[in-house]
Amino acid sequence: MRRSRHDHSPRPPERRPGRPLRHRARARRGRHGDRVPGAGPEAQPPGRHQGPQAGASAERFLKEIETTANLQHPHILPLFDSGEADGFLYYVMPYVEGETLRDRLDRETQLGVDEAVGIAADVADALDYAHRQGVIHRDIKPANILLQDGRPLVADFGIALAVSAAGGGRMTETGLSLGTPYYMSPEQATADRDLTPRSDVYSLGAVLYEMLAGEPPHTGPTGQAVVARILAEDAQPVTRARKSVPPHVAAAVRKALEKLPADRFESAGAFADALRDPGFRYATADTAGSRGGRRYGRAAALLGWLAAVVLAGAALWPAGNRVRPPPAPALAFELAEIGGDYATLAITDDGTVLAALDNEIRVRSPSALAFTTLHTDPRQVDGLASSPDGRWIVFSTFGDAEAGLYKIPAAGGDVVTLLDATSADNLVWGEDGWIYFRSMGGVLRIPENGGPVDTLLAAVRAPGDLLDGGRALLLTGGGVWVLDLESGDSVRVAPDGRRARWSPSGHVLYTHAS
Repeated sequence: MRRSRHDHSPRPPERRPGRPLRHRARARRGRHGDRVPGAGPEAQPPGRHQGPQAGASAERFLKEIETTANLQHPHILPLFDSGEADGFLYYVMPYVEGETLRDRLDRETQLGVDEAVGIAADVADALDYAHRQGVIHRDIKPANILLQDGRPLVADFGIALAVSAAGGGRMTETGLSLGTPYYMSPEQATADRDLTPRSDVYSLGAVLYEMLAGEPPHTGPTGQAVVARILAEDAQPVTRARKSVPPHVAAAVRKALEKLPADRFESAGAFADALRDPGFRYATADTAGSRGGRRYGRAAALLGWLAAVVLAGAALWPAGNRVRPPPAPALAFELAEIGGDYATLAITDDGTVLAALDNEIRVRSPSALAFTTLHTDPRQVDGLASSPDGRWIVFSTFGDAEAGLYKIPAAGGDVVTLLDATSADNLVWGEDGWIYFRSMGGVLRIPENGGPVDTLLAAVRAPGDLLDGGRALLLTGGGVWVLDLESGDSVRVAPDGRRARWSPSGHVLYTHAS
């Protein structure tokens, strides 16, 4: 079937009565493994997209995708057909001459402000129409926005939900994911199944941010790291990367990227209106209000996303009435024998193992089979940790007259005294330039190069990881706590727990007696 390139109302191909419609296609992969729908020289009209394997529920897939097939909008790529063949579920969309927004950004990095805003406003119009029909996209990203003669077309509308329905949520078996980390809303990143249209608003805000700034609002070396930053950190204002962005556009992006859905635009249509209104402004706690108000807002936001993380973890935990997955094969290995009567271990980001053994500090690099002695101290070595850049090791010693806090170059060298005659354990060297530790006086911190000690909390609790860009600290002792480092407020998020750590998956990990 050949159509004029200016004909924007593609019609479905005719189906021969009594025979299933068969299609031929090649799937092209873009950056980050994104599928490129209906664009590029490798696509064959009409294209097929492979869905769940045999064993998935075809009936549920076809039922969910039927709603998508009814969407008719100038900026939505229509759905021609769907079905099952040879054990595969498929859906068919028209071939589009042009490229994806992902292709364009890979080539140019940033778009002109007017063009970027125009694309985002048109996509917002399409989202608003679909939302009013009860359809949420769930995977808005540059690879799903096609550009034909400068005109955006949103592809894969509702496909993520259809595939999820077919696969029973086991998305790793289908090769697809419900959302792409760079553009996921916080609620989607925490596996909230009851997404609202405001989740799509967030994703579109992230896409517009990238069109203007040259990169998404949150980046990281892995998908898990990106999700962690989406949950814990606010996006930098887009004007820091692009000063030419008009105030109303920067304000609209900021509102679209709010972590709390209720703080975003109430609809995609409202987002589009704001992008087209030079008079639109949006004041937040960071741009207006007193210092006390900012503290309260930050603490509330921190507790809000942390609660979401804890709840998400609870939701993912197998309950009695849920089907437990088959046990995964265990991977076990032994480090070279350390020996000695007392040892404390720590592992750096690059996989180096640090061991405090009696009065020695030993190191084992990822490529080594055995430990080497870095330092022998006249006192008993207690805790130890590595600096964020891996160049230094901080350690503590204990004893009535021998307690103290010290650091030594990771490559070996002279010991630097940070603190004398003070007990210290559970050491955490933060990226904010502070070393956190537990002492008899409570939770303390000291500058990484030495200086006055700052008492954060009188209660004796063990520091864990830093959260929220270094503005909060995990603690354990009588439960798992989160301490706001600016306001001094703390809240208990779990009744029992030890050794709390922040996981790149977006969860708080801890051990407990049971």
